Amino acid sequence: MLYQLIQEHYPAFVSALEANCGRLPSFVRQEFDDYHKCGLLQHGFLRVKCDGCRNEHLVAFSFKRRGSCPSCGARRMVESAAHLRASLPVGIAAERLARFFAASVELMTLLARATGHRHLGDLTVEDLTTFKTDMAQLTSVAYGGVVSA
Repeated sequence: MLYQLIQEHYPAFVSALEANCGRLPSFVRQEFDDYHKCGLLQHGFLRVKCDGCRNEHLVAFSFKRRGSCPSCGARRMVESAAHLRASLPVGIAAERLARFFAASVELMTLLARATGHRHLGDLTVEDLTTFKTDMAQLTSVAYGGVVSA
């Protein structure tokens, strides 16, 4: 939105300024000129290949040369979100996620009953054991595997 406002009103602003007060300093003009080119493919880009989907994407250069332009960042974020939304089967993913959570709750409810509890909410961390050492180290779940002496 900021980009569109500047693109639309900047020429009139410069004309009015020059007619009434003088000129903008050259470094300010340069910033605005660079900003106009910011994020446009015709002013330079990188071709990037996604390791996951193998699709290629063109990423336009930022006027700050290091990707620090807030306008470009926001614009790219919106474009990336739109691309993801268009390319991901959201409905199918939501159904799969719902089935996963339902199955997980069912399994955890069975686990709670197997440990002598009536409800899933009664299950505590003391009721759990893991045979994965990394899981035991990352959580407060007790390790139930063999420990070498």
